[in-house]
Amino acid sequence: MENQNNDLMSIGEICRKTGFGRSTIMKWMSKGVVKGQRSGERPNDPVLLSYADVSAYIRDNNIQPRVPVAKPTVSMGRQRKAASLEDARSAYLNLLKKTADTLKLEIGELHKKEEELRKIEEEIARLERL
Repeated sequence: MENQNNDLMSIGEICRKTGFGRSTIMKWMSKGVVKGQRSGERPNDPVLLSYADVSAYIRDNNIQPRVPVAKPTVSMGRQRKAASLEDARSAYLNLLKKTADTLKLEIGELHKKEEELRKIEEEIARLERL
């Protein structure tokens, strides 16, 4: 493994960049096909891998992730944010529509009750005239 320090990435970064899962990268490390190194001396320090080495292994063995990874762009974060805002807007709009439908039904019931009240008041007036 020919590491260049500017080439080293965490397992998470490698996963995001290649589209492979953490367990796959860990399996490759346990098989020895890619080598990682701790970023520090403590056991909990992150493991770093050479992106060039991982990419070469993937390319040389013609391995494809199960789900293709989208090429990262500057606007991906904005797109996700816009999509989540659109989802929230859509959910709010649906809630408003349901509330409007419920109110229309309630108003319809009130109109029926209002008509019933009018008939009762007419009957009271008729009986009082007798």
